[in-house]
Amino acid sequence: MNKVSENITWAQAIRSATADKNGINNYFTPDQLARMTVLANKVYEPMVAHFGKPIYISSFFRNKKVNELIGGATNSQHMANSGAAMDLDGDMTPGVTNKDIFIYLQYHSDFDQLILENVKPDGSVAWVHVSYKEGANRKEMLRMIIVDGHSTYERFEGFAEVDTTAPDIQVPNTTTSEPSTDSSVQNILLIIIIALIATIPIVLVLLYKRLKKFFTDLFNKKKPQDKVKIPDWVQFKINFVTIYKLIKRLFKRRNHVFKKDTRVV
Repeated sequence: MNKVSENITWAQAIRSATADKNGINNYFTPDQLARMTVLANKVYEPMVAHFGKPIYISSFFRNKKVNELIGGATNSQHMANSGAAMDLDGDMTPGVTNKDIFIYLQYHSDFDQLILENVKPDGSVAWVHVSYKEGANRKEMLRMIIVDGHSTYERFEGFAEVDTTAPDIQVPNTTTSEPSTDSSVQNILLIIIIALIATIPIVLVLLYKRLKKFFTDLFNKKKPQDKVKIPDWVQFKINFVTIYKLIKRLFKRRNHVFKKDTRVV
């Protein structure tokens, strides 16, 4: 059986639903095969050894005709004219995810381009694209997202390495132990501080009500009632009546004296 590398047959390398549907012979030239073999031996086979199983290849080689039909880039490395490229699908490989594949290649492989393809809003990845160009690898990482129905590629800084099997990675101790006294004291102090902070709004509300009542009472004290002012016309009437009564009394007194002086002896 003809093989590109130990775990990739020619049949796997040229597999294409588009080629089958359109009756296209998707074979490669010797030069293209040589570039594909470099990619397989430098990138794919070490990854297989790491995971202990072959990783499903959803797309490897495409000739120019197939590449045009699927809408690939005119300089796509899947055509193996300038390096070579393959698409890997962890969803088709039990026990391996596309994120696992990307992280392994990011930290343990040389590559030209490494791309997270069709990243969903929930963070899931449809497949991983990796390419290799002998002597000219750019180590470029990208991710493809869908914006308004169109594919958009943006630079990606990669993931943090989470391989706990590496000797320089410290695996946290998961055994249960009694909490230390210092931790207990810190927890109690933290609870007290939180309780005090929680009472601040209540104190401020009570203080506000007290101050509001104080200033309200201060500025809204009842003013002493002014003396009732008697209208001028009423005052005039009172004065007139008083004078009239006085005059009347004087006349009465005069008449009484007059009668007393004029009586017959």
